[in-house]
Amino acid sequence: MSEASTQFCELLLTYTKKNKIFVNVLILIADSFPDERKDIAHTVISLLTTENCDLMCDFVASLVEKSEEYRKCFSECRYDWGQLGREGTRVSEALEGKELVVPPELFFYGLKSKEEYLNNNYVLVECYIKGIREKMEVKGREYEEIGKDTGSDHGVKRMKVREGGKERMEDMGREGSRESVGYTGRDSSRNRNGEGGAANRGYSTGGSRDEYAKDRTKSKMREERRNTHEGDKFAVLYQRIQCRLCALRFTDTEEGKTHYGTHLEEHNRRKRVEQQKDTISRTYFPNEDNWLSKKIELPPARQEEHKLFVSKKLVICNLCNEKMDVEWDDDNDSWVVRDAVKLGDGNGYVHRECAF
Repeated sequence: MSEASTQFCELLLTYTKKNKIFVNVLILIADSFPDERKDIAHTVISLLTTENCDLMCDFVASLVEKSEEYRKCFSECRYDWGQLGREGTRVSEALEGKELVVPPELFFYGLKSKEEYLNNNYVLVECYIKGIREKMEVKGREYEEIGKDTGSDHGVKRMKVREGGKERMEDMGREGSRESVGYTGRDSSRNRNGEGGAANRGYSTGGSRDEYAKDRTKSKMREERRNTHEGDKFAVLYQRIQCRLCALRFTDTEEGKTHYGTHLEEHNRRKRVEQQKDTISRTYFPNEDNWLSKKIELPPARQEEHKLFVSKKLVICNLCNEKMDVEWDDDNDSWVVRDAVKLGDGNGYVHRECAF
């Protein structure tokens, strides 16, 4: 196997889900190696024994539909396909260039309707290829003999989806069971006549009916639990609408939306008021240099101290007739009156505040 085939095989292993874009990319990559077509064909055939057999079959059908060269390569390697390449299978019809017929959905309890069963006559089986179970559609009633003609040691085993499925598959081989098949599967809301399928839901085995109803109820509950978000639980604790500025929550109603709009307007109003303020920051505890640089020079409140010498201890103001404070001055060894003015005639004294 060449390096290109090895890399292409590693890329194919990542193909685990149906994706049309990814299939188209794989087809473009496969077409870019014209000399490696046979190796790539063998690589794809080797992957048919993996769990992604159905995806590989779909990829082969798309590849041979768009490339005639790969159709020839896969036809030459047809003996390696084993059971999947036998006549009447989906792969063989794709290699022969036939239009693939999509069979109706088949469940263990029956087909969509009796008419579709008679027109298509498809049976879904599970075959074992090299010890790995693969699903495929085989046309006709020969599902019991598949595996014997190809030399497989495993043969074919009937489908066993749930308990009661084996009896359902055995009943499908009998004529009488076809008359009782009335359940239309998941798409049973309308049948061919346009009537509702609820009235046609019947089962040939009465024992498995209750068990199927229980399984159906459990699976439905699981799907509902898987698809249900936990938002209802949080809605009990938290309201739906939340303000991004202050995290305040409001109800998801017309009244709650009105309150939320008013709340946002209040935020905007406060923002405008704060932007319009001409605040002046003041520096507290300035250092010594700032104190000296911002020092204010003021004239002294008193240019000189006024002291008058008196000969007596009791002196009264001639204007307010209040007693004036007389102090003893040790420097001059005499009685003095501070902040006083002597009258011009020398006969009296007045307070300095009273004079001015």
